[in-house]
Amino acid sequence: MTMAIGQHWVPQFYLRTFATSKGGDSLWVTDVKEVYAGGYKRKKDRAHDIALLKHLYSLPRDDGSFHPDRPNDKGWNAGVDEVLQKLEADAGRLWKRLQEDPKVVDLSPGSGARVELAIFLASLHLRNPRMVAVAKYAATVSVIPSLSTPLDREKFHEAVAGTSVDLSPTLAGVQDRTAFLAAQLHLLPGVASTLHQLHWTLQSFGGNRAAGPLVTSDTPLFCVDRTTMHATGMEDPHCMVICPLTSRLLLLATQERVTSLDGSVVDGTPEGATAINQFIVHFAHQEVYSGFELGENFPFLRDAPTAKT
Repeated sequence: MTMAIGQHWVPQFYLRTFATSKGGDSLWVTDVKEVYAGGYKRKKDRAHDIALLKHLYSLPRDDGSFHPDRPNDKGWNAGVDEVLQKLEADAGRLWKRLQEDPKVVDLSPGSGARVELAIFLASLHLRNPRMVAVAKYAATVSVIPSLSTPLDREKFHEAVAGTSVDLSPTLAGVQDRTAFLAAQLHLLPGVASTLHQLHWTLQSFGGNRAAGPLVTSDTPLFCVDRTTMHATGMEDPHCMVICPLTSRLLLLATQERVTSLDGSVVDGTPEGATAINQFIVHFAHQEVYSGFELGENFPFLRDAPTAKT
């Protein structure tokens, strides 16, 4: 298995399902921070060049050394990246089926496809570089503070924001990401299990390409409180997990039962897609990747408080 130096936190096969054309490789990239600063900055880029950092998932060799420019079998430990590549290969096959006809894929509780999808989405949630600071902070405290109230979560996010991290492709940077990489493998089964146990509804969108969830972001999976639409955790009884799966398919997972059949596929509406896309853009950490140019007239949630995820 060939290990790349540039490692994606949003996999290329997933990004390509939101490309500007079917089977294409190009997406529009919008700078969300610039939008909320009052500007509008965007560019067109290839999936290959989006959402990646050099050696994001690499570890030092057993002797403690790290040689970023040598072949990976000699220069670094690629164990975590190998696990992620295996997850991506399995998920890629499932995505092809979802793109062909999601209604024939059994996503009921306990099904193989649901287990596979939950594991991949859990990895998508944990592998984001924004989690580097979370893991590093968590490793410095004896007890993780309660996140049961908005004030608790605010204090936690402030502590994380004050944690400096090194994302460089150097030995110092790789060592700084040790807690992040260990947490991914340690937390993956639990996050996948929690996600699997939520009540799933999939919304399918027909019509033209502008009718569905065409927008994904550098934080593709996020959780909000259904009553306030503020960021929350999966353990919240009002939690709603939002994740666009393809340009035609959206996953909504909740603690509360919404439809009679868990894992069912229902028809979505253009109005619903627009509302969801607003929140997907708003909860992006830095960038938004879309199959169409958002444009300055896209209904950005400019007046909403900056989301913390």
